[in-house]
Amino acid sequence: MLSLPPELVENILICIAAMGFPTAIAALAQTCRFLRDFIDGATDHHLWRNIFLTSFDDPRELIYTNKRKFACRSGHDRPRREVEWAAEFKRRVWTKHYIARHTQPLHVQKVYGLRSRAAAVSQIDLSPTFDSDSILRALRTILSVMQTTLPPNQTSQGVLYLSDNTSSRSGNSAFPENYSLSKIFHSTTEYPIINPDPTPSLNIPWLESTLQRGLPAALIARLSGDHVETEWEQTLEAQALGEIICCTGFLPVRELREERIGRLASSAASNNTGKSNPNITSLDMSVDAQKARARHRAREHVYDMQYLHRRRCWGPFLLVPKSSASAGPRSTSVANAGDVPSRNWPSSDVNEPYSSESDSDFVPPDDASQTSWSTNTERDDAAEQRRHLPLPGGTKKRELPTNEQLIPDWTWLASARIISEANLRDWDSSRVDEFVKGQVWRAGFWSQTEIERDRLSDGVLPPAAASATGNSSATQTVYHDWAGVGGIWRRCVSWLGYEDLVQRQWDLNHAMEDPTIFENMRIVPLRLRVVGYDPPATSAFPDRPTLKIEGESGGPDWAGSPDGEGDDVRRIHGSVSMLADGHVRWSLFTVSENPQDGDEYASEGIQIGGVGSDAGFIGLWTGATHTDGDPIGPFWQWRVA
Repeated sequence: MLSLPPELVENILICIAAMGFPTAIAALAQTCRFLRDFIDGATDHHLWRNIFLTSFDDPRELIYTNKRKFACRSGHDRPRREVEWAAEFKRRVWTKHYIARHTQPLHVQKVYGLRSRAAAVSQIDLSPTFDSDSILRALRTILSVMQTTLPPNQTSQGVLYLSDNTSSRSGNSAFPENYSLSKIFHSTTEYPIINPDPTPSLNIPWLESTLQRGLPAALIARLSGDHVETEWEQTLEAQALGEIICCTGFLPVRELREERIGRLASSAASNNTGKSNPNITSLDMSVDAQKARARHRAREHVYDMQYLHRRRCWGPFLLVPKSSASAGPRSTSVANAGDVPSRNWPSSDVNEPYSSESDSDFVPPDDASQTSWSTNTERDDAAEQRRHLPLPGGTKKRELPTNEQLIPDWTWLASARIISEANLRDWDSSRVDEFVKGQVWRAGFWSQTEIERDRLSDGVLPPAAASATGNSSATQTVYHDWAGVGGIWRRCVSWLGYEDLVQRQWDLNHAMEDPTIFENMRIVPLRLRVVGYDPPATSAFPDRPTLKIEGESGGPDWAGSPDGEGDDVRRIHGSVSMLADGHVRWSLFTVSENPQDGDEYASEGIQIGGVGSDAGFIGLWTGATHTDGDPIGPFWQWRVA
C-alpha cells in the first residue's frame, strides 16, 4: 500500500466505502502512522467528501436548491460553513452499528412456579444497556439523515397551474374554483398518490437497514409501557424519539426469543417478579399488545385537558418559561423541563448554510428555481389581535409566545400520530398502509417552486415580483407558495365524547384502558389558498414570509353527500410560518356555522418531515376562545391534490 500512488490509495478507500465496508477504513488507518495521517490528517476535504457521497445524498444539492428557491432574489446573504464530511460520515457509521447492537432479539423468560406446572410468568428485562448521551447521539443522527434526504424528482411530480386557474398533479383531476367542496371530495383520493421516485435517494436504503429491527426495546417500552412517564417525556432523547415516531409511526419490538427457565420455588419466584428491579417486567410484548398499550398511553397524553396553556400558545409546543415569555428567543441549550435541542443538521443550516462555492467540483442542478417572492407591508389586524388575550376580571393583556420562542413538543405530537394512525387503521387499514409506510416525510413534493397567477385580496402586485417578471399590472401577482398550501386536503380529526373527556381527567392513568371508551374520528376535505403575505415570523428565516391562507373545510356535521346539498361547510383562515428551530407552524381557525359568531375552533400543527412533504402536518385542535373546559384532540392533515 505504501508504494502505491496517493490517487490510487484514495480510490481504494472510496471503493471500500462504496462496497459497504466503511469500518475497514478505520482499521486501515490503524495499521501504520503514514496511513493514519493520510486518512485522518488530510487537510483537503475531497477524500472524505467522495467517501461520504458513496453512501449518502449530497447535502450541498439540497441547500443549493433551497437557496435558489427562497433566497436567490431576496437580497439576504447568509453566513456559510463547510460540510464536515469526515465527522458526519463517521457519526452515521457509528449510529448504524450502535442501533444494530442494541436491537438484538428481546429475551423473554418463561418462569414456571413450583406449585403451578401449567401456568408460566413471562418476564422481560428492559434495563437500558445504553446511556442517555449515546442514544441521543444516535437518534439525532437518524433525524439528520432524514432531514438531508433529497426530495423526489419534482419535474415530473410537481403541481402545474394552468391558464384557466385549475391545478393538476400526477393524474389527479383539475378543479375550477366554482367546484363545490362536496364535488371535490368525491373526485379526489383519500391519500396522496405516492409515485415511484425516478431518482432514488441514497439515504433511504441506509435508514431502512438501520431501522429494520426498529429501535432499542428499552426505548420503545417508554411509549408502550403500563404507565406514562411524565418526567422522561421532557428529556432530550424523548423529544428526539418523538420526532422520529412522527415520521415513521410507532415502531414495536418485533423479534422475541423465548427462554424457559424451569420451575422455581415460591420464594425464588417472588424474587423474579420485578419488584426488586423495576426494569424487569411481565409486560406482554406481542406486537398487538405493544400497539394497544402505545395507543392507551398516547390517549392519556393527548386528551389531558390540563395540557392547554397560554404559554404553549394553545398548541403542541413546549411550555415557554415565564422568565422568557417576553425576553426574546428561547434558548435550547439546557436539558430541563421544556427545553429540547434544535434539529441536528438542517436547523443549523438555517443560519449557516453549507458552502457549495468552497467545493470547486460541485455542479449545481440545472433546473434549480429562480422564482422570488415579496411581502406585503400591511399586517392583518385580526391576526394581530388574536396574539393578545384578556386577563380574567381585568383589561390587561397577556401576549402569546412568539415563533422565536416556540419549540414543538414532539412527545405530544408523536402521541397524536399514534392515535390518528390507529383510528385510520380501524376505519380502513388497507388504504392506510400505502400512505404511512412510504417515505412520506421527504421534503419538497408539494412545495416545488412555482409561478401562480391569482388575484390577492388587496389586488396589489408586490414591487419585487413586478420587477422580477417585468409585469407592472396591479391586478395580477406572482408569488411562491413555499409551504405547498394551495390545493385540496384531507383532515383526520379525533375526539372523545365530552362526558368521557371530562370524567376521565380524574383517573387518567387508568381510564384510557377502559374497553368501553369510544373515540370519535372523522375525515373531512379542505380547500386552501394563499391570499397574502406577512413578514417572516422569525429572523432565522428572513426569506420565508408568513403565508396568509383562507379556504373552506368540512365542519363537525360534514356528511359528504354527493350533491352537497345542506352539507356543513365552514370557512377557514390562518397562517403558515417558520419557527426558529427550522420547523413549519400551521395555525388555522374554523369559523362558526353562523359567521357572525366568529371563530369556533383553533388548530395548531407542525409539518412532519421536510417542507411540503406528503405527510402533511399533525397538531392539536381546541376551542377558539380558550376558556375553561374547552375540548382538546389530535388531528392529522395531508394534501391530496
